[in-house]
Amino acid sequence: MDKQQRPLTDRELKALLANGAIDRSVGEGVTFVASATAARNGKATWVLRFRLNNRAREKVLGRYPELPLKDAREQARQDRAQIEQGVDVATMKQAVKARLNEAATVQSLGEHWHARHIQPMYAGALETVLE
Repeated sequence: MDKQQRPLTDRELKALLANGAIDRSVGEGVTFVASATAARNGKATWVLRFRLNNRAREKVLGRYPELPLKDAREQARQDRAQIEQGVDVATMKQAVKARLNEAATVQSLGEHWHARHIQPMYAGALETVLE
């Protein structure tokens, strides 16, 4: 953020949303983005825009108003520290999200447990009956 630019307030953010769709930098690589529909609902997205290996990249930091500007800036600071070390924080977030989507459901855990513990027990009993 430029030294001359003062921080935005929550009131100003709400006023920006009242005007409709927005894509406005708030400094330090953080951008306040909302479609017309989202703006009507008072919602927006905090996006960190950065370059890594000469490629433009973006990472969604969170949703406004659940994530206030102060917290979005803090998350951006932490991410920029990793970016300076060559870490692609956007790809890292996608990988974490993919792993969470692959997490086992209760049903799949139950099916695995049944196949591993119950079926072998009854398979042995069935063989004994058939003999």
